[in-house]
Amino acid sequence: MQVWKLLLRCGCILAFISCGALQARTAEPGRFIEEKVPLRVFGIILAHGVGLGSALLLSHPDSLSRGEELGQSDVFTGYEPMFLAGSGRSEADLFGLSLSRGKMLRPWLLGNARGWLLNMQDQELETWGGAMDLGFRILPLRSQNWKPYYDIAVGVVYTGKDFPAGGTKINFMSSFGAGLLYRIEPGMWWQAGFRHAHISNAGWIAGDGRNPGFDANGAYTGFILTY
Repeated sequence: MQVWKLLLRCGCILAFISCGALQARTAEPGRFIEEKVPLRVFGIILAHGVGLGSALLLSHPDSLSRGEELGQSDVFTGYEPMFLAGSGRSEADLFGLSLSRGKMLRPWLLGNARGWLLNMQDQELETWGGAMDLGFRILPLRSQNWKPYYDIAVGVVYTGKDFPAGGTKINFMSSFGAGLLYRIEPGMWWQAGFRHAHISNAGWIAGDGRNPGFDANGAYTGFILTY
């Protein structure tokens, strides 16, 4: 049984990484379902659903080990500032500050919901906004004090001005990246990592003519507190 669990976790990680690679492509995506869902978006949803769904269904939760993973409880609160620099055709920089609430779903998997305060700016445009996203974090290798991870999230963004320039105030935001947790003391963890983020409205809100898209890469840090 342990071998099957290990294979499932590896498969889930590979699905996450392959979806991240699809998401980072800069080529104009083809249209898939009813010419409204980009093929890469459909692939991300499908692969993550299959990978996470299979892993959750074929493994069993253990409330004691879930709690032990973060020190005291399987419920936690996170704090995270980040800075991402625009990449490719994107010239704006993205600053973000988030508060999150999450839960350990398995000893190797956690889920969380985050609220963001965002600032985007370049030489021609500066705007503030807010966002909400839902995400998962996989912990493939775990020791008492160090835990590397891979995570991904998707959510909705609202900005005071159209963003990117020529776009809309309401957009979708997706992100993926890798990082490291370090235990400062029982119930308190320091986190740091690298993240790629994509913001666009997928052509659903104002058509493809007002969907310029924004991509950025950068770093973040912060803390996770359990109770």
